[in-house]
Amino acid sequence: MGSRLLIVEDEDTLSASVQRVLTREGYHVDVAGSSESAIQLLLTSAYDLVISDVILPGLSGIDLLKSFRKSRPEQKVIIMTAYVSREVAMEAVDAGACDFLLKPLMHDELKEAIRNALARHTC
Repeated sequence: MGSRLLIVEDEDTLSASVQRVLTREGYHVDVAGSSESAIQLLLTSAYDLVISDVILPGLSGIDLLKSFRKSRPEQKVIIMTAYVSREVAMEAVDAGACDFLLKPLMHDELKEAIRNALARHTC
């Protein structure tokens, strides 16, 4: 595989768990604890897919997604959240998210969403 993934999650336990699972799957995984950290990483590295929480310190995951659409329209993003509402889900989809996942994350569901997003030409 070897695809490069960026996890944007401020909950250390969750981000470490996801990083471990995806690394075992053969992905190269970096982690950012905030949108601002993610933006800094994206200035120096390219990622095949970004997986971002909605609620983050500073910019929300939805705002991060919207900023990608302006500066990197080809960037694929999966949004995840524990606090789902129809409005947030619709906003994520309207902003161009490849998928919208609910926490707690099921590893098989996450891996399938990643495979589907990476297989798409665009989201």
